[in-house]
Amino acid sequence: MWDEILARFEKQAPASVMARLVLERAMPAAWVDEVFETNRQRQYP
Repeated sequence: MWDEILARFEKQAPASVMARLVLERAMPAAWVDEVFETNRQRQYP
């Protein structure tokens, strides 16, 4: 399913897909989670 969705976006916006994939590889998920936890504030209702 993910491959089908990604294929559609690759045709319509290849630069956006490439940028996202690069960022996913460049920034570890644990680091992103840590930054979020450090900087999060109360969520709006």
